[in-house]
Amino acid sequence: MGHYVIIGGGGFLGAHIISTLQKNEFDRRIIVVDPTPRKFETVQVDEKLVTYWKGNKKLVHDFNVLGTEQLLEKCREHGVRRFIFASSVAVSFVGEPLYNVSEDEKLPDPRKYLNHYSASKAEAEQLVLSQSTEKFKTVCLRFRAIYGAEDPNVTEKVANLIRRGLFIGMMSVHGREPISAASSAVNCAQSFYLADQMLQQKGVLSKFDLAILATDNTYSIERARRELEYSPAPCQMPEAAEYYKKLKDVRNTPFFSQTFLIFLVVITLSIFLAFIFPQYK
Repeated sequence: MGHYVIIGGGGFLGAHIISTLQKNEFDRRIIVVDPTPRKFETVQVDEKLVTYWKGNKKLVHDFNVLGTEQLLEKCREHGVRRFIFASSVAVSFVGEPLYNVSEDEKLPDPRKYLNHYSASKAEAEQLVLSQSTEKFKTVCLRFRAIYGAEDPNVTEKVANLIRRGLFIGMMSVHGREPISAASSAVNCAQSFYLADQMLQQKGVLSKFDLAILATDNTYSIERARRELEYSPAPCQMPEAAEYYKKLKDVRNTPFFSQTFLIFLVVITLSIFLAFIFPQYK
């Protein structure tokens, strides 16, 4: 099975992915690449810079799109066979109510996104899917508000607000509590594992096979008739069908009969060899 490289594996979701792999008895190497810097005793944060980064289209694009593009290039360069991308439901949301939206639905007009993050995730997702080939398979998984025990970000902050009695407001455009959903880290990690298993399966038909079987396509033999004096024999389908019918009948022969037939063949071959090569007696 080789080994796994998890970008951001030191984070909350990455830790759950590693745990899921271990629970499913993966005992080989897991490489964690974590771009998040380690904690320092003293960190001075320039709030203006944080706001600037969040609202800077180029920086967000460079991180989510160009960064993903570089990862794809390096993965192909080093012979990686599968690439699973953590996307977001933000690629579908433009401020309008959504109900049971599926991955098959067309993405919104990029100009309608409410922030640079959503637009960059949509672009990165399309990039990842466009690079999928038989030798380098890719898939995108969309999550929303990943939560769970030990989450140091959203979950812990919400829990602290509730504990302090401050989680009392409701924001809604519906005049009622909005209907939404969140993604547990356990389920997200499980989806990564299942996606990886799916990518390892060989399909019954390739994209080309399916298309050529399901689409009208006929071809002229007039040039072959004219230049090669080609004259095709009648359709051979009946003969082919009869052949495979007989083959099926042979394969459906009871096990005892097949075994007995093999026994007779072996005995006959042994007698033949005994006459031809006396040393086999």
